[in-house]
Amino acid sequence: MKAVLFAAWALTLWAIEAAAQIPRLEAEKILAAAGSEMEKAAGVRRYEESERHLRAAIEEYRKLLLGGYRSGPLYYNLGNCHLRTHDVGEAVYWLRMAERRIPNDGRLRANLRFARSQVRTKFPPPPSYELLRTLLFFHFLIPLGARWWTFIAFWNLFWIVVCVRVIRSKSPMGRWPIAAVFLIAAVFGLSSGWDLYREKIIREAVIVRDEIVRKGAASTYEPVYADPVSPGVEVEVLQKLERYAEVRFTSGATGWVPLASLRILDREPLG
Repeated sequence: MKAVLFAAWALTLWAIEAAAQIPRLEAEKILAAAGSEMEKAAGVRRYEESERHLRAAIEEYRKLLLGGYRSGPLYYNLGNCHLRTHDVGEAVYWLRMAERRIPNDGRLRANLRFARSQVRTKFPPPPSYELLRTLLFFHFLIPLGARWWTFIAFWNLFWIVVCVRVIRSKSPMGRWPIAAVFLIAAVFGLSSGWDLYREKIIREAVIVRDEIVRKGAASTYEPVYADPVSPGVEVEVLQKLERYAEVRFTSGATGWVPLASLRILDREPLG
């Protein structure tokens, strides 16, 4: 356990130095305090005592956020602390934030899958979505970073092959290999581009507390569902109106929830 904590501490400290936003000595003190609290939490049996140490670690990590520091390892640590305190909404949010910065981390993806499995309210996607997942399995199984570099590799290979064919007109290489390389590059390029588009244009959020979904932007409107939606449900933000936001669930249904119940990705709650 100590080795894992030291590795996480070293990785986070390296990222802080790279960002050059927090003095090294101050960062060392904050990370040492957070690591100490996490180690204490792992060494006790009583949940109440473990939770107290984990929440103390969360407060230390938030000091880095208040200092202007942003990085995948920090978000990952925050997500794990919230997950261990059974704060599923905040856990899903911070792990999603980390996923955007370190998408190829296997442990992160495993923890995010586990956090999502703890969400009580389920919104099954429509049948067409399941068909899409089957046909475009690589889009959902391969991380964005790997798909992007696959696109770059095949795109460069395509132009190399084209240049070779133009220069050496008698080359035995036919058109089908060139077309195949271009097709692979196009597929992975479109797949990566769609995810990048979603990150920049589509506003995603996580509901972080039990909340009633209503048919309008006020508490006087009728509920959409009989029961409140549980923390950890991921939504797409369609529009905001005063203190409410209209959101779309993975099932395609829409409704209104208070903005205070949402954590919009890439907008860190520092208070």
